[in-house]
Amino acid sequence: MLSLASMASGLFRASLALLGTGHRRDIAPAATGLPLYTIMVPLYREVAVLPGLVSSLRALDYPPDRLDIKLVLEADDHETIAAARQLRDSGAAPFELVLVPRGGPRTKPKAINYALAFARGEYLVIYDAEDRPEPDQLKRAVATFRASPRAVACLQARLNFYNVGHNWLTRMFALDYALWFDVLLPGLDRIGVPMPLGGTSNHFRTAVLRHIGGWDAFNVTEDADIGIRLAQLGYGVSMLDSTTFEEAPTQLGPWLRQRSRWMKGYLQTWLVHMRDPLALARRTGLSGFLSFQLFIGGALVFALVTPPLWLAFLSALLWDGHGVTPGALIPGSGLLVSNLLLTWLAVLAPRRRRWDSLAPYGLTVVAYWAMISAAGYRGLWQLFTRPFFWVLDYLYKMFGNFGLAIMGLTVIVKIIFFPLQSASFRSMSKMKKLQPEMERLKKHHSDDPQKFQTAMMELYKREKANPISGCVPILLTIPVFFSLYKVLFVTIEMRH
Repeated sequence: MLSLASMASGLFRASLALLGTGHRRDIAPAATGLPLYTIMVPLYREVAVLPGLVSSLRALDYPPDRLDIKLVLEADDHETIAAARQLRDSGAAPFELVLVPRGGPRTKPKAINYALAFARGEYLVIYDAEDRPEPDQLKRAVATFRASPRAVACLQARLNFYNVGHNWLTRMFALDYALWFDVLLPGLDRIGVPMPLGGTSNHFRTAVLRHIGGWDAFNVTEDADIGIRLAQLGYGVSMLDSTTFEEAPTQLGPWLRQRSRWMKGYLQTWLVHMRDPLALARRTGLSGFLSFQLFIGGALVFALVTPPLWLAFLSALLWDGHGVTPGALIPGSGLLVSNLLLTWLAVLAPRRRRWDSLAPYGLTVVAYWAMISAAGYRGLWQLFTRPFFWVLDYLYKMFGNFGLAIMGLTVIVKIIFFPLQSASFRSMSKMKKLQPEMERLKKHHSDDPQKFQTAMMELYKREKANPISGCVPILLTIPVFFSLYKVLFVTIEMRH
């Protein structure tokens, strides 16, 4: 099943590549009747990038009196606020400051949800601090919105990097983005199915954004979530033929943290929208539902199942001792098909931008995807453990005492797992009562193991005992209590 899921995801991406490679809407930038356009830039402790941000905003080819620029800052980020005010007062750029009051969760979507109430433009775009959008991007967005049906609520600009040639990691990340924004998302656009947005350069009709309630403040990939939510509410997302350039991480540490957050967010998005699969299928249609599984779910599956498939393949080869057997062929075929498709897509991806020098690096994409698998497992672990931090912080604010917060969290976890632990204790107690009879059967059938096994099965059936039922709850509670231990250990260390 894992092998089939991996191949299905790869084949779907190959199909999108064939559909999206030549999909391009050549719409001239709007020149007259330009509407008021809101630009939101969320910032947190990013004083160093402010001068570059101001330069990028001033480079936009759009009438200054038709721009509503808002820098969205946390109210306690005093250093960034002071630097931004100094730039504003010097006349460097006509922007306003929106100060987000303290309160949880402290996330980007929560900040821009707060700022949404102050937006005055007919259209609204989200940029990150280091973004360098092409100068005519806003005019192209206006023209594309005007040429599109009213149901198109959002346009996603293409993203890539301005430091592509720094090292192998930046080149592979550029290939990754080229594949995603120049090939795969245009393929989704062409077949009209739900499209997850990128983290920046999302252009919205402001009225629609308010109508749907903005972003999910608790999702770390709020962009992917809102793209799927728009589709469920009857709106569409389309691609904008304009590029915003960002700065790619040049070191493994920042890249891994960023990618882990994305994988965690994609898993969170999949879980949220799959709470009611029938409702999701009804709202998005069968094609939308299947594409959501193959594209969002497929990205997660490919990242998480590749290591187990390699392990199964190598284990079957090494332990069986008879070459390529069916046990090795099944995971091996999934790996072969998936990795061949992945390599082909990586080599194909830079063609649209004529970055032919990057194509040979596509041959090393298997190593890059091994890193993505590591990020996937890290994101999965974070999704599992981070809620403990939130609950602990909430209890600390409630009690005003860290010791009481620890005790409260422990009690809550114990209460949640009491039914499982109770079932485990009952099962173990029953097995203990059967121990004398099991010893008697063992002695009685000491010369015939087969009859002993048969007698044991009959005993379990007669007494309605299951030896595994006592172990499963324990196995389920081990990672939870290990997570609790890690959270408490890290939090105590931080307090010291």
